[in-house]
Amino acid sequence: NSTNGTLTPLTTPSISNGSGTKPDELAINSAGTLLWVTGAAGTVTSYTVDTTTGQITSTGSIGGFSVPFGITLHPTLAVLYVSDTSTGLIQPMSYNTSTGALAKNFTAVHSSDGTANKPAAIAIDSAADSLFIADQNNGEVSSFSVDLTGALLPVAVFVNSSTSDVPIGVGMATSGGFEYLFTANQGGNSVSSFLASLTTLTEPPTLATGYSGATGLVVDPQNVFVYTADNGNGTVGQA
Repeated sequence: NSTNGTLTPLTTPSISNGSGTKPDELAINSAGTLLWVTGAAGTVTSYTVDTTTGQITSTGSIGGFSVPFGITLHPTLAVLYVSDTSTGLIQPMSYNTSTGALAKNFTAVHSSDGTANKPAAIAIDSAADSLFIADQNNGEVSSFSVDLTGALLPVAVFVNSSTSDVPIGVGMATSGGFEYLFTANQGGNSVSSFLASLTTLTEPPTLATGYSGATGLVVDPQNVFVYTADNGNGTVGQA
């Protein structure tokens, strides 16, 4: 419901992602016509979306991952990025703009920190020249430059408030001419706020506390409010 947000199941309320695929995170293109789902069993599945009915249709999966998790889209190119929480690799992939079918025609890259092997959610800045990803094991944020084709180059690593933060969700906002990166720190029960400039983040971040297992994170389109899914106590944090 466009007024109050009430949800009503579609005529076909669910579509199989494949038995045992363990679907996890999702991404959708700005036109609302294509959708992708990471499956913790090792696949990323593509769907087309009927924008009139909302129904989705699978157009196939791509495998070769260990435990894919984070997923995001380049804002202007037909490129999608997926993080693998087992190998530590970030895989850029091109996609067919009609079917969403994925192709691994980019080199997968690792953080410049060789021990950052559990990358979680991914954020790309509005200019599409920098990509940031949080690592659950090291409690840090890795930065990558994005070239004109969408390919990645690892640049630097930035410390969070603690190595035990377990940052998972990330988000970016622009306000007053400045750009910020936020991480939801499940282990630290907090949200970190970094000032971002290209592939650089300020250290240490500003810290907001009082959360309970902050996991997912989203920034509202006005770039004013930050919301978190607090895994520890079943609440939605708002700041």
